[in-house]
Amino acid sequence: MTSLLNFCGKISFQTWLKPSLLFIAFVWNFSSVFSQPCFYFLTDSVGCAPFRVRVRTCAPPPVAFNFRWTFPPNFPSIALPASITDTGHVYNEVGNYRILQILGANDTLGRQVRVFNKNVRPAFKISTCGAKLILDFTDSVFSQYRFFPGDGGPPSLLVPKGNGRFEYTYSFPGSSASFVIKIQGEIPATCNKDTLSDTISLYKISLPPASDSLLGLSDTLQYHARIRVRADEPYLLQWNDQTTWQDLISGTSREDDTITVNLSVPGLRQKDRIRAAVKNGCGNLIPAPDWTVIWPRLKTDNQKITVRWPSIDLSNVSQMVLLRNGRFFKNLLPFSDTMVVDSGNLICGTNYCYQLYIKKNIAGYPGELIYQSSPVCGQAISDLPPDPVNFLSATIENQEVKLLGQASALAKTFEVFRRESSAETYQKILEANALPIFDSTADVNGRAYCYRIAFRDICGNRSRLSDSVCPVWLRAELPDESEKRFFWTPFEGWKGGVERYELLRFTASDPPEFTDMGLALNHTIRGRDKVRQKVGYLIRSHAADKNAYPQVSESNPVWLVQSSKLRFPDIFTPNEDQINETFKCYSLYLSDFQMKIYNSWGNLIFFSDDLKKGWDGKTDSKPAPAGPYAYWAKARDEEGNDVEVRGYFTLVR
Repeated sequence: MTSLLNFCGKISFQTWLKPSLLFIAFVWNFSSVFSQPCFYFLTDSVGCAPFRVRVRTCAPPPVAFNFRWTFPPNFPSIALPASITDTGHVYNEVGNYRILQILGANDTLGRQVRVFNKNVRPAFKISTCGAKLILDFTDSVFSQYRFFPGDGGPPSLLVPKGNGRFEYTYSFPGSSASFVIKIQGEIPATCNKDTLSDTISLYKISLPPASDSLLGLSDTLQYHARIRVRADEPYLLQWNDQTTWQDLISGTSREDDTITVNLSVPGLRQKDRIRAAVKNGCGNLIPAPDWTVIWPRLKTDNQKITVRWPSIDLSNVSQMVLLRNGRFFKNLLPFSDTMVVDSGNLICGTNYCYQLYIKKNIAGYPGELIYQSSPVCGQAISDLPPDPVNFLSATIENQEVKLLGQASALAKTFEVFRRESSAETYQKILEANALPIFDSTADVNGRAYCYRIAFRDICGNRSRLSDSVCPVWLRAELPDESEKRFFWTPFEGWKGGVERYELLRFTASDPPEFTDMGLALNHTIRGRDKVRQKVGYLIRSHAADKNAYPQVSESNPVWLVQSSKLRFPDIFTPNEDQINETFKCYSLYLSDFQMKIYNSWGNLIFFSDDLKKGWDGKTDSKPAPAGPYAYWAKARDEEGNDVEVRGYFTLVR
């Protein structure tokens, strides 16, 4: 509760030291109370919603005052009669408010009220110093707390110092101990009374962190650091710029654990140092041994990359190696060299990244102190010709020759050479930037071709020509309506050769059909195709080495169109002997059919538009007389051609 002297602010404390002037000062202040606003709190001015605040005027009757609670903003003033000296208000919303006391037209006095959420809890940080627990309270709500030390001792009312710090010293045997502490907010009494608990670890002797590793990332300013720390001991990661130690990262782990932190070190130079340390609540700094930060520098020449790094103190270094692209490349101990020349099978245009890996073992120290520098990369230069395109293959796709193969990832420009199977020399026909390559100028239906490919890499080196590849060229013959003959050239160029050929039959609407040809280079099909008038064929080649050539190669397609048929008999005998009982057409590949039959007088006696329906030899349900008759028929084949026939036949009974 705030005293009258604190809030009225009119009595000089020096008058209390001078008793002879006490009466005069009291009379002076008492009279000034009547002329100026003055009030004090009967409750806390800090609390949690809903929070009731009560205030009282400093002056006795007959002086009257008005109070205004500045929430909401238009809250009317409350006039207190001279006989009433206190009043109150309930704040239901979280916020900061002011209470105004009004005297007359111009004089006001304001006091602050702070209202918090009902669920607010004490906030604090934990640190230790030997057997001492240090609590630094960071919330702005509570002014007093209830503390339960967890060592069997009674709870105590805790009033932090002006900086919010509270210290408690434990007594325990051994070098370390853990306790479960509890803290409860006490004042303001209207706020949360839930108890917060935490487990703390105390150590009579502080030790440095056990440094594990410092790993460089994509550039020399970024690192991962791994250190093993003890619970509740604040740790640091520091950087020495060869002059002073500067803090980079600080934190506290709540458990004994190995932690990983990211470091950014602006201005890092070769041979700067980084270390981990413990800084306990007593302010004592206990550092671990440090890492010396170095990284390679590169110079690229033809067929070699020179890697250099600064010399360092090799005492306590148990391992030092150079890594290339993340793998072991060269052992640098027991030598003291600071340069390596890499000239082993460098590929032009390839990036090579180098890192230093250094491991220290220090007697009596539990950490391994592994350091790995950030990768430093350079692109190799080479004037050696690259390997040629390997596993070259070819297939015909959409009337183009498609060339496939495996080339160096550094290939920049491809050159395609072609010859006809009857020619001896290759001619350059096109350039391309990537595989597969398509030759759209080839007459795939009229000629057989062979191909070779070369390329230039990004350094301008030209590869040797690849082996040649010759896809299958298919031809077909139709000696007569009932025979189809196929001939094809062998596929050439696959290492391991061809396992087998397949003859593939396909149409515009039917599923494909495959016939195994073995290693034959020709095939004959006898008889008409009874399903479709137009049928396509091609040869599929299968490689013996399917790992090297997983895709089949297809030849040019050949389409064969067979002639349609619309034929009628010369004689038919509707004599109920179940043989030749109906006059009808025999057709292949036809639709939109119409047929008319006339007697010898030229009269129409029968009509049909159904290929399956013929004339049964009757007119008006009576047997027609034997003799000659005429017919006319028309239809359309699958290729859209109209077919029309006329003729005569004889009805025999």
